[in-house]
Amino acid sequence: MRIIKIVANNIEIDFVASSLTLKTENNAFSTDFKVTHTSFPFLIIENTDTKKALGPKDITSINKKKVIDVDVFELDVKYKGQLQVLSYINGFRKCNLKYASEILPLLSQPIKNFMPTVSVIPGETEPVTYLEDATEVTPGSEHWPAYVAPYLNFVFPQVKWQFPTMSYDNLFADERNPEDAWFLYQRKINKVNYNAGTYQLIENEYQIESNVLDVQNRNVVAPQIFLLTPLYYIFNSIGFKIKGNAISNAFLRRVLFLSFANNLTKVNLLATQTPVILPTGAFTNWNIIDQNYQPSKIADIVTGAPGTFKLKYYLKIYSPEDNVDSYSEGKLYLSTADGEVITIFNLHIDSNDRSFWIFEGEALFNVSVASASSINRLVYVNDLQQMPMEYDISVSLEEDNKTYYQMHPTIDTSRYVPDWTVADYLNELKKTFNISIDPDDYKKEVSFSLNETIAANVTPEILNKSLKVSSYSTVANTSFTLKYANNEDDALFITSDSAEVYTNQIDDFNKTIQNKFKFVPSNYFTTELSEALEDKDGVGLMLYDVARIPNTSDNYLGNTLKFTGAGNLYVQFWKKWLKFRLSASSLEIEGPFTRQEIQKFANKKEIYIDHQHYRVVSYEFTEQTPGVNIVKFSLESVNL
Repeated sequence: MRIIKIVANNIEIDFVASSLTLKTENNAFSTDFKVTHTSFPFLIIENTDTKKALGPKDITSINKKKVIDVDVFELDVKYKGQLQVLSYINGFRKCNLKYASEILPLLSQPIKNFMPTVSVIPGETEPVTYLEDATEVTPGSEHWPAYVAPYLNFVFPQVKWQFPTMSYDNLFADERNPEDAWFLYQRKINKVNYNAGTYQLIENEYQIESNVLDVQNRNVVAPQIFLLTPLYYIFNSIGFKIKGNAISNAFLRRVLFLSFANNLTKVNLLATQTPVILPTGAFTNWNIIDQNYQPSKIADIVTGAPGTFKLKYYLKIYSPEDNVDSYSEGKLYLSTADGEVITIFNLHIDSNDRSFWIFEGEALFNVSVASASSINRLVYVNDLQQMPMEYDISVSLEEDNKTYYQMHPTIDTSRYVPDWTVADYLNELKKTFNISIDPDDYKKEVSFSLNETIAANVTPEILNKSLKVSSYSTVANTSFTLKYANNEDDALFITSDSAEVYTNQIDDFNKTIQNKFKFVPSNYFTTELSEALEDKDGVGLMLYDVARIPNTSDNYLGNTLKFTGAGNLYVQFWKKWLKFRLSASSLEIEGPFTRQEIQKFANKKEIYIDHQHYRVVSYEFTEQTPGVNIVKFSLESVNL
């Protein structure tokens, strides 16, 4: 009975068994998350079932596919797979295959796709869409303080994001004059006030009293997502749980992504908007200077003062089928009382529905001192003498416009995570915190294990079998370098004898493990943000410690997010593992195994051969004859 069965469209595919060599890698040894895959292309037999399962191979066929989703049964366990057709040769299709658990289809998707949209409004299950700019205030921002306060006492997994107070002194450096929008900014992101045992988020507010608009933009609200949060939402989407000592690690549960996005919506407010009402009754043939008499509705506008004024207009006008183009010459005129035209507002068509036109826009006009108390007139011209089905016209003093930065009640959490795929995200966790990732479809869970503790958690399998040594070599790497995404943050150079700050050390057998993160500095009290930090390559990482709420911390129990110094990431997550790698010799052995023998060690990460302890880097197998498989192991010796 074969170890591998490939099924596409409910049809089992015939293939040349001896051409299929499959490789399974131990993810602990790789900085890239890998799935089981072919070592080189194999041959699928071209027959009727193949055509039904994979489609025709005709060069002109529109149904021919290059990548086909398949089910792969390995030792009777079902996995999701992808079959890539490379070429067509006489009687065969040359293909590659990769497969894994149900997580395989997730790997190419952006992590943003899995992040939820929530509202700060209690009980709101259908939040309105977040907007960076809006024409009016969205109800609900008053709920922000009550929403934030309970979050401040928890870390992942109790809460999935946090609102740490962070310093950003120069964020609005050019807007600190009394007339500027951010004159009242208090130099903090997520600024809270402490009062009688509670933390109260400072709100941005506005009010209009006696036609005077007062806007107070004092705070920037910006949720920060915990590092492990996307894992929860990604795997929850397929009904999987996340587990392992990396998930339960107290330090990792406190790590936050730094995002420079915020949850503010820019709204231009007006203190007074005087409505303009078109009169009822018959249209008037009113003569506008240099124009013919036209059917019009005339409304008086009294500004009462000189200055620059803004006219905003919205008109919905019925259009008969036989006159669908009759409003292309429609006009709004602003004139003096004696008919002198001040401004002409063209009514631009903004509707795809031919049964009516929507005309809307805004424009500025000036009133001089001489005419400040005179009556201006707005003239609506309509040749068919039709009143608008709906309209809204208003005039306001342009100087009364002020910008209000509302704390929008909807949080779109996808805006606060890196623009990575799931595979990118998993790889960055591996490269930074030395994590092994193992899915289990049967238990519907994914284990995230720290390689530093792997030896204590795995019992080696003893192989009592004669095996052929195909190759042997001493240590592959004599040094490692751990570093962030940029050259500004300190990197660490590690050998078997020492760990020191990387400068320009040279080693032909060095392996650099570089992630896509960056270190975020602290001013002792909390995170210190700046344009320089924003421009530095990498996604920032911060620590949130409830002992210091509402601030971030530069350490948790003496452990930091640096690669150098006391309690660094190397000491926490890499030291024992790299010591093993720097003293391990590499060995490749191979031999014949039955299906039952393969089943016994298939999920083992460590084995004993001739009383020597090895860790399995990878193994690959090929069916030699029915029931007999050649298995090749790639191993590293444990010499601690």
